Amino acid sequence: MLYRDILVVYGDEQQTRDVLRLYFDAEEIDELVEEISFSECGKTVYVKKFNSLLVWLPGRPKTAQEVGFLVHELFHATYAVMCNAGISLSEDSEEIFAYAIGFLAEKVMETLPTFSCPSQ
Repeated sequence: MLYRDILVVYGDEQQTRDVLRLYFDAEEIDELVEEISFSECGKTVYVKKFNSLLVWLPGRPKTAQEVGFLVHELFHATYAVMCNAGISLSEDSEEIFAYAIGFLAEKVMETLPTFSCPSQ
């Protein structure tokens, strides 16, 4: 019920497009990129066609503040997944939200050091 694809991408517009080409066609990429202001500290976009989520960051999180931005975006992703599953944020669901955000943050941080953008 909670399983969803969440694609975490970081980089400038060209790097982001390069990664998105691995998963989406040109029209879908244009739609996704339109949702991102590349001057932001991060953005979460729901990809309706594939029932999946895109979390974008301007760069690989290295500082405590950048990890904070990652966790902020992962909250948005978690909220979308939970809402899609019919679970609203409340005192009763607080623990599952916290667990899901922690799980996602751990998985993203585990994979970020070994990931390199195709254009790098």
